[in-house]
Amino acid sequence: MKLRWPMFGRKRRPSMVLFGEHGNTAVTWGADFGWLRDVSPAGWIGPRLHPFAQDIGSVIPEGFAAYARLFHPVEVDRDRRERWSDVAARNGRIVHSEMQFHMIAAPRGQTPSVDYNRGNQPRMGTLHVEQRRILVDHLRSATTTPDRCWFAMWEGFGGLDDGGIRERVELPSRNYLLYSG
Repeated sequence: MKLRWPMFGRKRRPSMVLFGEHGNTAVTWGADFGWLRDVSPAGWIGPRLHPFAQDIGSVIPEGFAAYARLFHPVEVDRDRRERWSDVAARNGRIVHSEMQFHMIAAPRGQTPSVDYNRGNQPRMGTLHVEQRRILVDHLRSATTTPDRCWFAMWEGFGGLDDGGIRERVELPSRNYLLYSG
């Protein structure tokens, strides 16, 4: 149930997702944003997912020839970022495709903490502008439709207003709104 305060009235507001230095911030208002009512283009995803919270296949569908994992850099200060490989080397840890930040952030011989909150940490789910450009350029050559991209935003994302759009990409334990660009 959505409550609206009648004293504020219904205002038309701009709709957008801001892509800033660290990633995106949903600043979305209403159906004008471009949420799609036809979510059928994402229908192939659900059948290719593993059961929820089982493993990475719970969020990334099976069926691709290759997969890549991006290790989001650690912002040391405004002008300097550090790679996970640098953090691991400094702490005597081994770099591998399944490494977890809290495991490489503690020096060898110390017990890693899941609640690692000292120092800087990577901003998960975000990429800096220059990294996004490199990624898009790289991926563009690997598709037959470089001018077409689908985006799904989890309906539980804070501040998200679906504008009354009821259609969702329904996946195990999570639903998403869909848009293209």
